[in-house]
Amino acid sequence: MFGLLFAVALNQGIRGLEIYRLIYFMPVVTNIVAVAIIFQWLLNRNFGITNAWVWQLAESTGWNIAPPDWLNSSVWAKPAVVLLTVWKNVGFTMVIYLAGLQAVPDSLYDAAKVDGASSWQRFRYVTIPMVSPTTFFLLVIQMIGAFQLFSEPFVLTRGGPAQATLSIVYYIYQNAFEFGRMGKATAIA
Repeated sequence: MFGLLFAVALNQGIRGLEIYRLIYFMPVVTNIVAVAIIFQWLLNRNFGITNAWVWQLAESTGWNIAPPDWLNSSVWAKPAVVLLTVWKNVGFTMVIYLAGLQAVPDSLYDAAKVDGASSWQRFRYVTIPMVSPTTFFLLVIQMIGAFQLFSEPFVLTRGGPAQATLSIVYYIYQNAFEFGRMGKATAIA
C-alpha cells in the first residue's frame, strides 16, 4: 500500500523527482544488518529517538503513558520487526508500481476525465484495476520474502522475547546451528 502511494506521488511531474526516488529506494540497497542495528538504537527504551518522541507527546498532552520497550516486549517486538521490514521493502514495491503505472495508457485517464470522473474515481476505477497484475506479482514476491525472513529478527531480537519474532528460517537456523539438531532442521526445511 505504501509503495503504491509513493509510486503515485512520484509518478507526477515534480521537481527533483530522481532525488525522491533515490531516497525512497535507498533502504532496499542498504545492508540489512546495518539498518537493523540503527533500528535497535532508534527503538531503545532508554535513549531511543522513538521513545523520546513518546515522552515528549506524554509531557505535552499531560497523559501518563510510558513508551513501550520495543525490543524486549513480546507485544511490541513483532511490530518492531514489521516496521523494519516494511521500511526496507517499500522502495522495491514503489519501483515496481512505478513501472506498472507508466504502462497505464493516458487515454484511459483522458476518457475518465471526459466522463466527469474525479481524481479519486480515476484512481479507483482506472489506476487500481490497471495495476492489479503488478499488485498480484508483488503479493507473490512479498509472500516468498515473508517465508525467508531471517536477518531482521536475528539482528533485532534474536527470535524475540518468548519467541515472539521467531520466523521459520530462524527456527531452522536455531535447530541446526545452535542446538545441533541437523535432522530436525532438515525435516523443518
